[in-house]
Amino acid sequence: MLCDDALLEIFDFYVIDWQIKGVEEWFTLAHVCQRWRRLVFSSPRRLDLHLLCTNRRPVRAMLNSFPPSHIIISGFGTSDLESEPPMEGTDNIVAALEHRDRICKITLNNPPRSLLNMFTELMQESLPALAELELELDDQSTILPLDSFSCAPRLQSIRFYDIQFPALSNVLLSSHNLVVLHLLMIPDTGFISPGEMASCLSSLNRLEVLSMGFQPSVSFFAHDETRPPLLARVDLPCLIRLWFRGHGDYLEDFVTRINTPLLCVFEMRLDKIYLDYSTYFIDRVENFEVFDQAKMIFHARSVSVTLSQQRGGVEDTILKLEIEVEEPEDRFWYLDQALGSNPLPFSTPERLEVSVDPDFPLVDQHDYQTTHWLDLSRLPP
Repeated sequence: MLCDDALLEIFDFYVIDWQIKGVEEWFTLAHVCQRWRRLVFSSPRRLDLHLLCTNRRPVRAMLNSFPPSHIIISGFGTSDLESEPPMEGTDNIVAALEHRDRICKITLNNPPRSLLNMFTELMQESLPALAELELELDDQSTILPLDSFSCAPRLQSIRFYDIQFPALSNVLLSSHNLVVLHLLMIPDTGFISPGEMASCLSSLNRLEVLSMGFQPSVSFFAHDETRPPLLARVDLPCLIRLWFRGHGDYLEDFVTRINTPLLCVFEMRLDKIYLDYSTYFIDRVENFEVFDQAKMIFHARSVSVTLSQQRGGVEDTILKLEIEVEEPEDRFWYLDQALGSNPLPFSTPERLEVSVDPDFPLVDQHDYQTTHWLDLSRLPP
């Protein structure tokens, strides 16, 4: 009894949350009756339909049977590190890559080398709909020789894991619309200096989330305690979340080069503690002036301090420092270094929570004396 326009409005409400419900939730609508199927198939753009193409699905048959909708490519998954991923299913991903004008998301996890070569060639061509790109490689000897993403004007999210990427700076400088950038498990061969990283980010005025994580084996230059903070800084006006995992000396150098006026979440997981310049950086962030919640957690291999601010019952501002500890008896020394000689904005909170991981090895009862906790937190007894 409803007209087509009314049905399409209802369909809109049904498929609008496809990222939560499922990429192909619209299949249900198309199987109700012939009229609904015809209406759905004739309105792929209106309903923002998506097809999920994997190495385990008959992609060519799917693309011939369904309307010309956006394509999400997700393929291969984790394989044995000592062998090439199975070639079976490569043709399915190749079939999807042939429709480059419809590809809106690509997720490849350790693809076969032949497919990776095709992917790098594809990225040199126009990808007008591509919004998200995620790539993970298990073989650190594999080089991703990409020069530019200027052919993907809508690209908003990049996630790279364990990738040797000599042309990373070129990619970032040409990805002006990025909102999310994750560079994780960066190997030695994928090293990019703090100065070059800041320079690459200078054109990303829309960037909201930045994550950088290095492999434990990556070594950096020696920390120079006499190095003054830089006067010229790169503005990241929209950045609200910064996550870092690696050596403190890299973080120290990097944060002296950026301004983040809207930063609300800053999480650090450090192998070394150098907090002189990080403290200056934190002091420049207006959101980090006052914290009313504090939490200390002693894990089996690390110690973390989390400061947060509650607004309307929700934590919306978080400053977290986690320090990796090889020897359990060093845990208080690390906290003294973090909270003593380089004090964070640990103003008296309304709530202090201290917890110890059940697997955390005890050294002696002195570790848990109240006076020591008070010294660490700088709270009045």
